[in-house]
Amino acid sequence: MARFNEILVGRYNRMLQKLFSMKGSPPAAQLASEIGATIEIERVSVDQRWLIGTRFWARVQQVAGVGNTSQIRLRNPAGTNTLITLEKFLITSLTANQEYTITASNSGSAAVNLVNSAGGRFIDGRSGGAGHTLVISSSNGADPSLLVEVQRFATILSTPYEHIVHEDQEITLSPSEAIQLTTINNNVAMDLSLMWRERALEDSEQK
Repeated sequence: MARFNEILVGRYNRMLQKLFSMKGSPPAAQLASEIGATIEIERVSVDQRWLIGTRFWARVQQVAGVGNTSQIRLRNPAGTNTLITLEKFLITSLTANQEYTITASNSGSAAVNLVNSAGGRFIDGRSGGAGHTLVISSSNGADPSLLVEVQRFATILSTPYEHIVHEDQEITLSPSEAIQLTTINNNVAMDLSLMWRERALEDSEQK
């Protein structure tokens, strides 16, 4: 027998079952008979987000190299059981009117770091001061391990370029995934400011 206000669009129930690892009958089989109040947990104010994950920030600089392009690599190593979400990706051009490319790897081919390493710091001290999972490295000279170009853009001298301007543009990195920012021209310095959050993968997200 049909229920009153029965939900017939199954994708929302499937989403809830995956999100909360629920078994059995649909967790939301019907709408509330009256107005229902809900809280969007992932969009709580920043002073409460430490309860559902840890946020970090960092600044990375790579000096120019004569005859070489410059790269900054962001990597989530294999086996971390951590989901990394990039919230801010701010590039400041130190040379006039430069082009950059972003390459990506989803297969674990970028299993090594570049020559120079960099670190970040947690944003909220209530996180307990835990170290971050994201591995940040940089270098001069072409590195062939990230071959799939996914985006290309240009900057203006001394004008910060905000690559992520909306939450739908945030970039997620699962274990074994990496992205790399590379200059198109040689002998160009790079300056990248980052903000990101990390949380443990749930059982339903395991590959």
